[in-house]
Amino acid sequence: MNTTASSQSKTAMPPGSATLLDAAKAACKRIAPLWPLQNFVAVNPFVGISEIPFLDACDLVGRVAPGGMQMPLEFYAQKLAAGEILDTDL
Repeated sequence: MNTTASSQSKTAMPPGSATLLDAAKAACKRIAPLWPLQNFVAVNPFVGISEIPFLDACDLVGRVAPGGMQMPLEFYAQKLAAGEILDTDL
């Protein structure tokens, strides 16, 4: 659906619907696609926000998904001490 001013008279869109349509399109960009199958089975918290800087994306995800993007520092320290994370991993 075209939402330009010239097309609004042709489609008789109510006032404000272009903004609503833009908001809906933006929301759809943040929903993981269900097809092809390889996109459905992976969970990517950054889907739809890859165009913004990484730290800004982390901040955004942290505001909508409490807990942030990483485990607490203690988690990584324990894994390092247990040999589950090696220097080569870093």
